[in-house]
Amino acid sequence: MKLVRMYDLACAAVEMVASLDESQSYAEYAPSDVLTYLMLAAVAILKIGRCHVSQSFDADRGKAAYFAVIRIARKATVEPADIAARTSTILTQLWNSKNIFKKADGTFDSLSLRCGSRLAMSMVFDCLWWWRTEFAGQPNPYEGKAGNGKHLKVENGSRTHFPKETFILKYLYLQVRRP
Repeated sequence: MKLVRMYDLACAAVEMVASLDESQSYAEYAPSDVLTYLMLAAVAILKIGRCHVSQSFDADRGKAAYFAVIRIARKATVEPADIAARTSTILTQLWNSKNIFKKADGTFDSLSLRCGSRLAMSMVFDCLWWWRTEFAGQPNPYEGKAGNGKHLKVENGSRTHFPKETFILKYLYLQVRRP
């Protein structure tokens, strides 16, 4: 199943960066792009880990990887309100949220995208909109809308994957693995 592969790939990418951070303090000098890709990996873990087939995934591994991203972001923080500090705060709040991915009718759908116009980072921006609605008091611009055609479609009983996001996670994994 492609969701399982993406979940495993996200966990593996985070684990690789966490390993580098443990051995070389990588978070202190890593390019900012790495933090962006780690946020994508964390959001992938969050969205897939909360979907209807989440029993198929190693929840403990995903949780450990998710919180490793938060630790790395905190370590990469230079100022109290920089992007790394905000990333750690937002990811912590999203993990603890009971309303994330909750639709107006009370059902949960973590695999749909309300914001699909950001190419490979659509998943991240979608979660940022969830965060803004719940924690920053911003109105939901997608309220009452069916979506923008970027929702994952159900085909033959299973959902399709996130192709662009998978590519970025593979790229991150390969970049970090380089000696």
